Amino acid sequence: MPLARRVAAVIAMLIILGLALLAHRSVVLSKKEIRLKGEAFGSTYSIVAHAHFNIPEDELTRQIDTRLKELGAVFSLYDPNSELSRINAAPAGVRVTISADLHRVLSESMRLSAATDGAYDITVGPLVSLWGFGPGREPAEAPSDAAIAEARSHVGYRHIVYDEGGLTKLRDGMVLDFSSKAPGYAVDEIARILRDAGCQDYLIEIGGEIDVEGRAPTGQLWTIGVESPEEGMAPGERLEAAIRLPYGAVSTSGSYRRFKELGGRHANHIIDPRTGAPASSAAVSVTVLAPACTVADGLGTALMVMGVDEGLRWIALHPGLEAMFLVKTGHGFARKMSPGFAEYLTPLD
Repeated sequence: MPLARRVAAVIAMLIILGLALLAHRSVVLSKKEIRLKGEAFGSTYSIVAHAHFNIPEDELTRQIDTRLKELGAVFSLYDPNSELSRINAAPAGVRVTISADLHRVLSESMRLSAATDGAYDITVGPLVSLWGFGPGREPAEAPSDAAIAEARSHVGYRHIVYDEGGLTKLRDGMVLDFSSKAPGYAVDEIARILRDAGCQDYLIEIGGEIDVEGRAPTGQLWTIGVESPEEGMAPGERLEAAIRLPYGAVSTSGSYRRFKELGGRHANHIIDPRTGAPASSAAVSVTVLAPACTVADGLGTALMVMGVDEGLRWIALHPGLEAMFLVKTGHGFARKMSPGFAEYLTPLD
């Protein structure tokens, strides 16, 4: 090969190697940690993620904000123009067109309702309002049996007919409420956006619903605290347990934060759709571990309605799910958990 050609070949190779090194260097420099906070679904959200992101941070933030606004426009109970408000305003027997997002969350809600034999029910709203935990009503006394029976006539997931394109309520006065499912679905949607952006290490929390993947910026597995379910204690003021997870969703439900005294009766906001009365479980909280947040969200409510014994029997029949109940004792709280849950517990610092 002539000398000039050899020189040209060497120069070309050096250029290629230089470009490769430059590309590698740019990838290394693009690895960063992001922390985002904001409001969604009447609560707050928090995201911690670190990765070699394949899109700019401002574009990632835009995608997350846009998706949360889209879901708010579907599931908000307080926006009169939301898709859910339109469904709730429709009379019985009228088919209402539904979006793909609403169909997915409705399908998961109906699946959970059937699997728990009605312990979970997205149509429980009339009973929640009757006991004073909905908008506008502040009763001084517990409702009468007749009032409960009347409200129950408007409750029942079996009175909803739906497919991918639409939904029909079969009874007047029915109110759908996805507040115990939509935040979990939103968490899973944000996780999808992060994964598409090349992120495999993240923690997402919306209204207490959490999903983690990979490791924290410290290099350790993500550690999630389970707060002490003490009445009157500020959120996060004291932890009762800690969980260390490589991946998966965490959801906690409890009766200790929203409650009232009605004519000498202690009533909490978790209403048993099967009886029309507040759940009377000995447990004050339950923490659920599941593969996805859409699954975990709402299951805690169902388990609180079932109670400790029935709830743990139910968990034992459903592989991939774990739960820990906290039961108040004279000396604090006792843990009642599925065998697999203990594997994720880690000592409190």
